[in-house]
Amino acid sequence: MLLFMVVLVLSSNKVTGQAADLAEFQTGLQAMCGELAEDIVRNGEGTQHVIKTTVTGAPTALFARDLGRFVTNSNLVKCAIAGCDPNVGRIVGAIGSYLSKIQLPGSGIENEDYTQGMVVSMGNVVIFKDGGFQLNPEKEKLLSDYMFDCQLYPTELPEAERLYPTHNKCVDILIQLVGGKASCTTIGSDLTKEYVEVNADYRS
Repeated sequence: MLLFMVVLVLSSNKVTGQAADLAEFQTGLQAMCGELAEDIVRNGEGTQHVIKTTVTGAPTALFARDLGRFVTNSNLVKCAIAGCDPNVGRIVGAIGSYLSKIQLPGSGIENEDYTQGMVVSMGNVVIFKDGGFQLNPEKEKLLSDYMFDCQLYPTELPEAERLYPTHNKCVDILIQLVGGKASCTTIGSDLTKEYVEVNADYRS
């Protein structure tokens, strides 16, 4: 699911404040918009998981945003999470696919410089570190249980009866790069059979 939201903020410009007041307002506004964006995803038709991908240590904010979007919007990642399948190779594969396409003209820094020391986690469980996967059967079960716990509705509940999400949990993916200072968090949903059915039958 790919959603775009436009928020228009109006001001009378009649009230002025100190820099600290404006900073507090900005922080509050950003928090409110973030929560609203997350709720829009959480209430999407057929959605069973909210995916929140955070990228840190990136060379630029745009790099961090685009990498996060690439992972969050990967159909293979979405499907694995929809099935509560700890196929974390899809996450690392999406990272590699993105890095193979992106270039940093004039930066003098190759993409490999950011992946040296890269750490990838899901739900605070490290899945990739030191250039290799950090997996075993126990950890895979832990990851699967984590995704089941993050499901918004019981699987057997028909899509038409999924009226209100029962919790605010997300499947958290953390990609820690090395060498940069920029970070960004992107939000998306999984790709369920119900989502396909609802949208395939939308007008037919």
